[in-house]
Amino acid sequence: MTLRNDRGFTLVELIVSMAVFIFVIMITTDAFNLILLQTSKLMQSEESNIEGIVGLEQFRHDLQQSGFGLPYAFVNSDGTASANDPQYEEAKDSPASDYNDAPSGIPRAIMSGNDLTGVGNIVTGSDYLVLRGTSLAKSAASQKWTYVSYSSTSPKPHAWQSSGENFVKNDWVIALRRAFTNGKYVNQLVLDPDILPSVTSNLYYSFTYDPTGFLTPVAFNPSTKNDIFFIYGIAAKDLDDISMPFNRTDYFVLRPAEAKSMPASCAPNTGILYKGNINQEDGKTNYSLPLMDCIADMQVIYGWDLKSGGASGTDGLIDTYSRADGGAVSGEASIAEVKGCLGTDAQQPGYPAAPECIRTSLKLVKVFILAQNGKKDPNYTSPASYQLFDTGESTLGRTYALGNSMRNYRWKVYKLVVRPKNLTSNN
Repeated sequence: MTLRNDRGFTLVELIVSMAVFIFVIMITTDAFNLILLQTSKLMQSEESNIEGIVGLEQFRHDLQQSGFGLPYAFVNSDGTASANDPQYEEAKDSPASDYNDAPSGIPRAIMSGNDLTGVGNIVTGSDYLVLRGTSLAKSAASQKWTYVSYSSTSPKPHAWQSSGENFVKNDWVIALRRAFTNGKYVNQLVLDPDILPSVTSNLYYSFTYDPTGFLTPVAFNPSTKNDIFFIYGIAAKDLDDISMPFNRTDYFVLRPAEAKSMPASCAPNTGILYKGNINQEDGKTNYSLPLMDCIADMQVIYGWDLKSGGASGTDGLIDTYSRADGGAVSGEASIAEVKGCLGTDAQQPGYPAAPECIRTSLKLVKVFILAQNGKKDPNYTSPASYQLFDTGESTLGRTYALGNSMRNYRWKVYKLVVRPKNLTSNN
């Protein structure tokens, strides 16, 4: 005989089972949502960190390259003083045009503006940084250089073993004559005395590259046995014209005029950190190089070697720090001395003119950037303010006070400390 149990589940048992099952699902769902939320925050934070690392490495590279290939003086090809300085054009639009050395000034490797207010769409209170050097453009030609030695027959530029390091025929280049005067080397921009200096005739200071030699114009060939001309690339051959005997890139925080160009996830009062190349063709600022989104502020501080035993001179040690425009200092040098060195004030006794003073005395550049780290989090309240300076430098940088609408975001201060490699103070 077979025993069978045909009894099923009672309604109470089903309800209890379903309740337990639903309770377990609810706990699991809440845990899963919490994991998703934390993962999303972590991913947003890491995206910000990765973006920051990539953008700041580009920034660091350009700071180190500032001054590369810049002339210290203007001379004819034979080394004699030029009767006319070359006329060149630089930035055309504001605020970039406020920092021009054009039309005929010796270019300064580094310039800056402090706490800009009411300047176009520049984020209020942020600094503006200008860097000059032949290698600061995007073109392959601007990353190259070579040299030409004297020859009584047919001087030819040196060809590197790797073909990728050589210029392409008709690349735009300049020639610098390395001279030794008053116990130091001076890079002199070679000029063609047969062409009148004019912004419409850049051939006075620039020419197109030819691997077989520079037969025309002959001025860009060494004329004495002791001469070596160094050739630096400015722009690729496909450019119809160039306007400057160097390249320039500006760093600034700007809120684009078109709202759609600003990420919707950014906090109020923030902008985008741009690397803005000044176009050789028309002098306009190229805004197609955004480096970091959601930036609240950028502050620049300089470290100087302006004193030697308390007197004007250099001893290799940083003795003074200043804000971006030299309007506040900490250390041995005065505001007037730093401003004179930057070229924002009159040249001071005992110090060279601004381009040389920057080359010989600027030891260090610090850049502080306050960046949003992730998206808005209603459950988080940030500190009320962030310091964009090092200890003892409160008058040189800025304490950024966050508005109430910005405190539900996380923030991070990025700091760059760079010794520009192409300034003689760091050689």
